[in-house]
Amino acid sequence: SMPNNSNGTTSNNTATTFNVTSPQANYSWYVKCTDNTNNTGFATARTLVIDSTAPSITLNSPISNYTQNSTNATIFNFTVTDNIFSTTNCSLYLDDILNATNNTVANNTAPTFNVSIYGKHNWSILCRDNANNSVLSAVRNFTNDQVVPVISINSPTDGYITNSTNVTIYNFTATDDVYATTNCSLYLNSVLNNSNG
Repeated sequence: SMPNNSNGTTSNNTATTFNVTSPQANYSWYVKCTDNTNNTGFATARTLVIDSTAPSITLNSPISNYTQNSTNATIFNFTVTDNIFSTTNCSLYLDDILNATNNTVANNTAPTFNVSIYGKHNWSILCRDNANNSVLSAVRNFTNDQVVPVISINSPTDGYITNSTNVTIYNFTATDDVYATTNCSLYLNSVLNNSNG
């Protein structure tokens, strides 16, 4: 092969440097030296990777602000692409806390992390290639709510009797362990009478 750099006056038994600017790529390199009588020696070939570009991440699912009502695990799916390496190290972060890691995510594939988690959370993916270039994905919010709101009737009391034709005030307290507000409706004789949603 054609030499990339050459030094016709390398001194005997002296460390010599070739300064070469190379683009990002995988390289196999070696040194070949020839003395004045045409005896040629070859150093054992070595490999070198030059990579200064971080991988790119596409979050596939769940979509932003996704809501589910399921006891099944939430499936976090993404695609990672690296310009040089065939695998990357990718980690799932839930609420900015490391949750799971896959050290061998194949390039241009869509791996998943399956996590059983309840409530309101956010998720993101951090990927790092073998040259230690890293990227943090966008952050997405999601909710998994499996518990129904708890309703406490304040008034009127059960079995309440009145001779007033004025509107009776129906008072209640709704409590939900995930959401700050709920949509509540009043039914009289199984017919929708009023709704606050």
